[in-house]
Amino acid sequence: MKLPKEMQKKESSRPKRPTPVKKRPGQQYGSRAMRRKMQQQGIDMDQIEATRVIIEGPEKTIIINQPEVVQMEQMGQSIFQIIGNPEEYSPEEINISDTPETTDIISDE
Repeated sequence: MKLPKEMQKKESSRPKRPTPVKKRPGQQYGSRAMRRKMQQQGIDMDQIEATRVIIEGPEKTIIINQPEVVQMEQMGQSIFQIIGNPEEYSPEEINISDTPETTDIISDE
């Protein structure tokens, strides 16, 4: 049985769209969820134990002590993510081969 037009439920003319999920302030993507998502995309992640990362360039040298280093592999390429407090030096300020740790490594070879 059909109801009269006045009694029928009126549908809005706009299509229903999914409402976005509201995140609480400060909420981040969890590391477990991030690992799962990256694994689905074929990205392998490995934590690398490092005491120092040195990036040398023609204009400056960046040294990161006690960094968190993550190696990601996707489609045969390696991506390194380095998290830490960088210290910048000019080439005149520091010579990497002068540091004791590097000298030990060079002398062992």
